[in-house]
Amino acid sequence: GRGMAANSASTTARHAHLTLLGFIVYAAITVWSTTDEQLLRGSAVKLPLLDVAVSIVGFYTIAPFLLLILHSNLLLYVMLLASRLRALEETLLATLHPSDRHGELLRLEAFSITQWLSGDDEGIVTRTTARIVSFVSIYVIPVGMLLWFQIRFLPVNRPYITSSQRWVICLDLAFLWLFWWQVRRRRKVRKLQLCARVSMGIVTICVVLFSIEIAVSPQIPSWWVE
Repeated sequence: GRGMAANSASTTARHAHLTLLGFIVYAAITVWSTTDEQLLRGSAVKLPLLDVAVSIVGFYTIAPFLLLILHSNLLLYVMLLASRLRALEETLLATLHPSDRHGELLRLEAFSITQWLSGDDEGIVTRTTARIVSFVSIYVIPVGMLLWFQIRFLPVNRPYITSSQRWVICLDLAFLWLFWWQVRRRRKVRKLQLCARVSMGIVTICVVLFSIEIAVSPQIPSWWVE
């Protein structure tokens, strides 16, 4: 019962994960192939998933919000997955001998995030690899993509669009902190060491400061305009 529920939640989270990564790959290809001339001309580009043709400026306006929606959707499903796995672990602790629990946990879906969240302490290499893959795909890649949207769009010098991109980055970071707190609370994992928590806070502050203070549109000198 609980094992099937955990695997069902894992399958749903895996689909959301693949959807997010697929969107990021498409967006990365679009951003990589974007030229300043295309941005200024407003060339048409098709949005992934929606299959709607919009100007490339519109893409840089809408795509960050779509990424935020897909990312928050993944975080929600992973939180539900963590809750199902916690219920499964409590059932196994109450009903099975420790030697039999590992065999039951082996029946979980071979999905990196599921393996990361599971309470199986055996297979250190597998758990470490799953943890690294999950961390990169949940934290690093989505936030990095949002920053890339902002950086690549800077030559256009449209402050209202850049401001919306900054707000999306800040919201995404807030969702990530909420996600970390919920998963940590539901799984009742050991507290992170102080240095790890401080490091996460420093990285978050650096990302926000980079987005607000460093990634700004270049100023055109008055003498050049004249």
